[in-house]
Amino acid sequence: MRLVAAVVVVVLVLVAGTATFLGTRGLLPWQSVPVPSLDQLAGKQGATVDSLTADQVEQELKSEGFQTTRSQQYSGKSAGAFLAFSNVSEGQQLRNGDLVGIIESLGPGVPQGTVGARATDSKQTLAGMNVPVTYRAVYTSGGSMTDSSGSTMTLTDGMVAATYPADGQPVTDTGAGITVAVATTDGSGIPVDYYGQDPDTVEADLESRGYTVAWEPRFATKANIGKIVGSDPALGSAAAAGTSVTLYYGVDSNIVGAMHDEALALSGDSSLLSDLTAAAGLYCKADGSDCITLSEDCGQRSCVLVSSQTGSADVSGMTELFPCFFAQGTCMYNPDTTTSLGTDRAPHWEDSPLLFGNTGTFELTTWRQVTNGYCGTDGDWKYWKRETMSGGNSMQVCVDGQIRQDPGVDSSLDDPGYQMDDAWYVYVPVGADIKAVEDMGYFDADAMSQAASQGEPDSGTPYLIARDPGLYTDQQRRQYKHDV
Repeated sequence: MRLVAAVVVVVLVLVAGTATFLGTRGLLPWQSVPVPSLDQLAGKQGATVDSLTADQVEQELKSEGFQTTRSQQYSGKSAGAFLAFSNVSEGQQLRNGDLVGIIESLGPGVPQGTVGARATDSKQTLAGMNVPVTYRAVYTSGGSMTDSSGSTMTLTDGMVAATYPADGQPVTDTGAGITVAVATTDGSGIPVDYYGQDPDTVEADLESRGYTVAWEPRFATKANIGKIVGSDPALGSAAAAGTSVTLYYGVDSNIVGAMHDEALALSGDSSLLSDLTAAAGLYCKADGSDCITLSEDCGQRSCVLVSSQTGSADVSGMTELFPCFFAQGTCMYNPDTTTSLGTDRAPHWEDSPLLFGNTGTFELTTWRQVTNGYCGTDGDWKYWKRETMSGGNSMQVCVDGQIRQDPGVDSSLDDPGYQMDDAWYVYVPVGADIKAVEDMGYFDADAMSQAASQGEPDSGTPYLIARDPGLYTDQQRRQYKHDV
């Protein structure tokens, strides 16, 4: 009995001791404790208040017995930095287990709701992003405008009509920062509120004000098929009466059928390049990073499409993009048609399954990707043929990794190899059947398996599938023909 009593006493003493310990730390449910100050939190982490991260603050709060929740917003601090408490203040008395909200920085960006607000209302917030902020006046007629998300707003003087990066998107180029387009009715020009409107209505309005109008297609989101998505001069810019204005109207995969028919009629004529400008635009990942710009280059020759990955069009015509009706015939062909052609020869380009199939998709790459061989000279593209190049008996061939100009050399000794270009895209307009392209085995099976975990792409938006040369081995990116 004495032993039992002693054990009970010891247990009671231990319980009392535990309660005393918890009480000194404010962890008993009925007790209140103050929210730690930022100085206290920083001191425990060996940091400064300005360098505290959201992870550090959360760790310390949980050790004090609080529950936590997080929200995020753009700011001038780096991503992951602690900004503030969302629902309490330093020193505020809370009970054990109460919830403390932590605001975490996403880094600089354009806060959701900037577009459609007064420019003066967002000026201080944007200035706090610690990146350059540029304001541009854009002309408006004062009418209603439907933005890219489908929301309608009436533009008045001083209202933010658009931003770059877009509303709610992060800044990926801190050097360029943020551009804010502010509506004004002062002057005359191409109203920014033409965006999303009926093309016939826009054309009639422009002509009534003395402008001449031309039309060009642009692949667009599902909501903007058949509507105005841009212009040249740009929407919102000043333009005197008499100016020639090109209106860009939204199109989907149906235009690819017309490209197919024209290519068949031309039998591969490069005039088809003019149709590719419908793909001009800025293409980024969902978080706004890794952007690729496809732009119209109207230089020494007719207007062509070029990629920011390969630079502007050059005089050789090797860097401009084309729709791969040649490349499809040599790189992505229908294996069912090759039985009688031999293993090293592809069928005619009309048999290629993308542009000349019914998927609504098409490839884009540079001319040099499929017409230039590699002969062992780092970074040097060599145009090659097995026929004479400059007339006469001059034959340019590749022998042991060296370019030879020797009419006596048998060109069968060594063909030039292959050097992977930066640009190879599959273009997927709205309405295209990308599943059919997947099913034909176009993409690497392991890569497709990994991509499946990311969910389906947005079928309501045109997009690029861009080949990443960094995912290939050195041998795959550059190899001699006899090694293939």
